[in-house]
Amino acid sequence: WGGGNLDISIIATNCVGGEIYHILGSKFNTPFINDSMNRKHFITMACHFKEYMTAPYRLEKAQNVNGIYLYLEPEGLPAIKVRFPHDTEENVVKNNWDRRVKRINYDKLVFICDDRGLDETDYKQYDQVVAYKKIMLTSKDIGYSWAKVLPSYAGRSCVGDYNYKDYFRGLWKFEKEWDYWNFLL
Repeated sequence: WGGGNLDISIIATNCVGGEIYHILGSKFNTPFINDSMNRKHFITMACHFKEYMTAPYRLEKAQNVNGIYLYLEPEGLPAIKVRFPHDTEENVVKNNWDRRVKRINYDKLVFICDDRGLDETDYKQYDQVVAYKKIMLTSKDIGYSWAKVLPSYAGRSCVGDYNYKDYFRGLWKFEKEWDYWNFLL
């Protein structure tokens, strides 16, 4: 597998993007590593991705939860909050963000979202996102070719956690339910 040389930029709503980079042995070509985002905000950002990546931002320590918040604030668009739950220092988030945003390959954007808190209006908006690859991990068939039902959540209102590791088997939950290898190729 030539995953270490795969020049994609994974933009994910949670830590799954970083986990895939680790599995592939690839450099982080995205600032979205160990992050968490509201899914509606993620879709808004994906629709205007370049504007958000070139926008001014500000940082602040999260209150009542671990982490640092990064607020992307492009002119004329709503501010988007990205949480970095594993970081405690604003300068670490700033340095990582500034370095990694320069690595984004806009020709090979890979968006990974899930259906938590979303509805048909959001699905239609996500359908308009132009990307090299995009997927939405779902709990039900929502009628789009880019949607993938995770079997363990089939029939529920939305997917649950899929980015945790089963240390007994040595696999991430998403690895058991989604063929991300073929998706990325």
